[in-house]
Amino acid sequence: MDNSILINNVQIFDGSSEQTGRGNVLVVNSRIKTVSESPIPTDGIPNVTILDGKGKFLMPGLIDAHWHAYLAANTMVDLLTAHASYTQLRAGQEAGKTLLRGFTTIRDAGGPVFGLKRAIDEGVITGPRIYPSGAIISETGGHGDFRMVYDLPQPFDCCGLTHTEKIGAALIADGVDAVTVAARNNLRLGASQIKLMAGGGVSSL
Repeated sequence: MDNSILINNVQIFDGSSEQTGRGNVLVVNSRIKTVSESPIPTDGIPNVTILDGKGKFLMPGLIDAHWHAYLAANTMVDLLTAHASYTQLRAGQEAGKTLLRGFTTIRDAGGPVFGLKRAIDEGVITGPRIYPSGAIISETGGHGDFRMVYDLPQPFDCCGLTHTEKIGAALIADGVDAVTVAARNNLRLGASQIKLMAGGGVSSL
């Protein structure tokens, strides 16, 4: 069944023109069908919802090419100490705020967002379309190494996981073999790109 939305009386920015123009926009099945300065007739259009734009701006959804839907929603202390269910709920709340800021798509540049993506895709919660990276891959002492200074580094995949590895936020991988395994595992889980932190950073010790 077709679903249509007619948005009348909006100031339209199409993403390419230098100037905006006042007009009306018809969307059918989530795709823009008609943009017109003249009134758009609705005769013969089933299930149409008509909205008054009240002269406000209408523009294409923004894409944030570097965003952390999970990491940005939580403090560093909470990332290292809070229960994962709490931090995921905070991420879900932030996803809704991200959408309201106009970002309909994000490229998530690292963090445990596979569950968040699924919840948004299935309509469980509101948020932007997510292209996930999965766990950040970092070397020992790199930007994704969030171990305490008193923790002893261990060889990859030998001696148990760190907290950030357990929650899927970051993986510590030294050497070709370890990085290969980490990258392939992220792809196995559904990553659309891989995030590498090949140096130090401002938010890690």
